[in-house]
Amino acid sequence: MSTTNTNFSTLIAAIDSKAQSLASSTTNAKDLVFLGKAVEALNIPDSVSGVIAEGDTQVAAVTAEGNTQVAAIQAAAAAVALYNTITVTAVTGAFIIDGTNKKALNLTPSLRYRFDQSDASNAGHPLKFSTTADGTHASGGAEFTTGVTSVGTPGQAGAYTEIIVEQDSVNLFYYCSQHSGMGNTAYSAYNVLSTAPSDGEVLAYNAAQGVYVNTAASSGTAAVAVADITLDTFSTDLTSVGRNLEATNLSAYIQSVRIRGMDTSTLAYAGINSMVKNQATTGGTMNHNFALFSANQSTGAISLAGNITTHTNSGSAADYSTHGKAADEWTGRYTYLGHIPRNGGGHTYGYDGVLISGTGSQDSFHTSSNTLYPHGNYGSSSHYVAPTERRLGGAVVHVIDAYRSSNSKATVGEFVYNYSTSSVNASSIAATPVTTSATSTNYPVFYFQQYDSTNEPYYNAFHSFKEGFWGRARSNGSWSQILANAPLLATWSAWTLSNGNQIIENGNEAWIVDVSNGSTTALASTYLTPYFGIALQGYFEFAWNIGTDEWLQAVPGGKFIKFKINPTTGQMTMSNNEAIVSDFLAASYSNGWHERRGLWSSLNANNIGGNGKASTFGNENSNGHGYGQSKLFFVGGDNNTKKMYAATYDLAPITSVLTYA
Repeated sequence: MSTTNTNFSTLIAAIDSKAQSLASSTTNAKDLVFLGKAVEALNIPDSVSGVIAEGDTQVAAVTAEGNTQVAAIQAAAAAVALYNTITVTAVTGAFIIDGTNKKALNLTPSLRYRFDQSDASNAGHPLKFSTTADGTHASGGAEFTTGVTSVGTPGQAGAYTEIIVEQDSVNLFYYCSQHSGMGNTAYSAYNVLSTAPSDGEVLAYNAAQGVYVNTAASSGTAAVAVADITLDTFSTDLTSVGRNLEATNLSAYIQSVRIRGMDTSTLAYAGINSMVKNQATTGGTMNHNFALFSANQSTGAISLAGNITTHTNSGSAADYSTHGKAADEWTGRYTYLGHIPRNGGGHTYGYDGVLISGTGSQDSFHTSSNTLYPHGNYGSSSHYVAPTERRLGGAVVHVIDAYRSSNSKATVGEFVYNYSTSSVNASSIAATPVTTSATSTNYPVFYFQQYDSTNEPYYNAFHSFKEGFWGRARSNGSWSQILANAPLLATWSAWTLSNGNQIIENGNEAWIVDVSNGSTTALASTYLTPYFGIALQGYFEFAWNIGTDEWLQAVPGGKFIKFKINPTTGQMTMSNNEAIVSDFLAASYSNGWHERRGLWSSLNANNIGGNGKASTFGNENSNGHGYGQSKLFFVGGDNNTKKMYAATYDLAPITSVLTYA
């Protein structure tokens, strides 16, 4: 049925009136002709009713075309659904969600979320969802697929997983289907365990129980802002002491060493082993060198306390080319193995050992030998030291990852030192007590110790091989395989507990080692804190012992947490809040922040690297000057700026605001 358009009818009436007027005129015949031509051009019927009917037809055609275009636009809009993008990267033992390690999420129901896994770090880490924490890795856990769509292969361009949470959804968790402990909460159903909160209380999410619970506002999970904890910073290119760093690789080939045995009531000591040019101006030849830094035990003020040439080598102007290394935090000893200029010549394979016995004194050996080759530029500077040997020149064992030149198979280079305050006094140099047959690849283990404890562990060294995870018995020095199927990884660390038990972990899995017989028991992923897997990252140690079985840990974003470990069961308890140093949040996005300041770089976990080290200090501990735990002392180097760096921090403002439930 046609519908008359009022405006169109009025127009036709006006045309009809004009036509009649022109028809009666004898002087404007041309106007009548013009009007006729116009109507003819418009293909409009010559009667008024015909014009109206044709107008209705045209209007209907326009309406139909408009409806077609609107439908097409609606279809296109439906095909391009709106979604919230969440950027995912992966590090050992953790998903990094929008820059935060294992971030606890609370997705909004009915909205679409796209977890972008195109970053290469996601390779081998498919992100999945489950109604059980840690998904299929937990007892009874299963993958949750309702409203979930996965596209592509994690680690490749275009890979993502989308989810739309339903309004009546239960608690959801994200996890890695290939590795345990990498995820956290995705959605929290509102489920209050106790009565409604009263004034001064807040609701905090309990991930272990999957519910919200009432808690005092002072112990909520939000980060507590803390003022800048920096006491002092220091940098040097060593030109002030007649040296230069123009040929020194300050990322790959330096070795940072804490020397607690030198500490006094007023000063704490740490330093850096490296090759340096023997003159302040450009040029010169390379010497083996140790730059010694001191930090005031009270104020944290830093000084260059000494610069010690440990080996003069006039025959080369080049740096190390490979540099496996080992050190401890007490004795002043450090060991290195590699393709190194020494003994007046160019690069030769061999090994070196040094004792720094004072601010200007040392003893060392520098041996050229083709027996062992270094596996890489790795090494722990926190080797185990027995309670009675926690002193300058104390007896200690250092272990370096290596492989035999005779068959290119992995082994360890073992160096055993006896007590002496003036001599290296090595009883065994570059021994190879482990025989393997699979590959040259092997990795050292990094140690997190607590020096107040006098209970000694069953093993005093560990190592990762293709053939499994091995340990060195403290009682007789024998090596044995203790985890046959353990993965070959560079992320292993060992934690010494107050009763002599140890925890060994690789970022994904953990075991407790019995002090009495060295037996191992796997720990459930629920025993570990969410951040435990990144206490060691890129050979940087980001956790420090601050009390009996208690550690402070730096995490990305200028934040800190602390946690306790039950020495009998291995169960960990993390502080129920975080401390954030606001000044560190922005600064941590500066490239090389970890190499200059010793704390987490927020740019990318894969940027963490180098050989800096941070250790505790302070004179508050009754056990002695080297046992301080109230402050932090970092030394390291940045190859981009060609400088060595030191920094000190006061830990009290952080530890005092971190609380346990």
